[in-house]
Amino acid sequence: MQKEVLAPVSAVGIRERNRRLLLQLLRVHGNMSRAELKVAAGLSSAAVTNVSADLIDEGLVKEAAGSAPAAGRIGRPPTALQLDTDRTGVLAVQIGAGLVQVGICGLMGDLVASDSVEFPLGQDPETVLTRVADMLRALLREPGHRDYDLRGIGVGAAGIVDKDRRVNLRAPSLKWSNVAIADFLEDALHLRTVVDHNVRAMAMAEAGYGVGQGLESLALVYARTGVGGGLIVNSREYRGGTHGAFELGHIRVSSPGEACSCGGHGCLETVISDGVLATRMRQAGLLRPGAELDRAGMVAVLREGIGRGEAAALQIRDSFVDHLANAIAIVVNMLNPQVIVFAGLLADLGEELIEPLREAVPTRIMPVLRDGVRIERTAFGANIGLMGAATIALTEFVFGDSLLVHQGTVG
Repeated sequence: MQKEVLAPVSAVGIRERNRRLLLQLLRVHGNMSRAELKVAAGLSSAAVTNVSADLIDEGLVKEAAGSAPAAGRIGRPPTALQLDTDRTGVLAVQIGAGLVQVGICGLMGDLVASDSVEFPLGQDPETVLTRVADMLRALLREPGHRDYDLRGIGVGAAGIVDKDRRVNLRAPSLKWSNVAIADFLEDALHLRTVVDHNVRAMAMAEAGYGVGQGLESLALVYARTGVGGGLIVNSREYRGGTHGAFELGHIRVSSPGEACSCGGHGCLETVISDGVLATRMRQAGLLRPGAELDRAGMVAVLREGIGRGEAAALQIRDSFVDHLANAIAIVVNMLNPQVIVFAGLLADLGEELIEPLREAVPTRIMPVLRDGVRIERTAFGANIGLMGAATIALTEFVFGDSLLVHQGTVG
């Protein structure tokens, strides 16, 4: 199992630190008795009793019914505590290129309800955000959701986001600039709102609730209209440099290559995207002239072709694998993440893409690193954007930054 030590006290006060610590332990380990929390947190019995009472009063924690006695234990078992997932949660919003998803999410990352709508690229942000607010209100009017205790709203948005200002600074795919998303939604729904880059938020979701739980490092690759990346380093999201940007889609993988929207040539997103896939499949005769298929339809046709061993389908697959392997090798050789997670188009392509990548990537990285990296698909499928948005809200308004530092495995 994972061995954890506690990060040192920083700017947060001791009581707030203890509060976050108990919440994080319950999120990671599930039901725990007060005695178990005392040992895991390194706190006194009085501190655990006082803080847990506060959390129960706040509606964040409840006593678990029917706690079972430990093996070999005689007498009444101690009452376990657990997060109160029945009535407390956050709202989540994913704003991608031409697609909005909204949802209600519980404290354990459980998606309670969701909705989505497409919108034309270039539509003014006020119209899109007004639709977002209306969709959230509609979800909250549904039976069973009206009494939900909401702690805030998390928004994952395409483009460059200044998290401190809560503003989408520039989103070329949306044709937006300097959009104060948080201010708009706070005014409309009267809930605290936090905004972050959508792919970075997805990486946080995988680290907190998905395939990267308990790991110190993770890189997430998301492809749709372009290619984005998110990094987890030392159990926290990477925010270094200019706005914490991790522009994986603009690694050069082809020379001389096609012109890219960034002004360069041969970038990864010029050879991998929904649009590139559609173009390549039409050129190869895998799509009938004039056929209009959505991404799911195109992916299904390509996977069927790969399964039948069709040369054209295999050539497209192999081109994707070659370019992706080159880009991933750069990331692994430089940063050595423990897991690479694929989302969006790359996850939809399934094992037909993942298995060849697992074979290709090790041949392009340092031998000493080959056994230490995994390549996986997202645990959340098409809901990865919503889970990312929920995760940043849960972190900001409930759990805080991680105080548990993972140190390998024991036992």
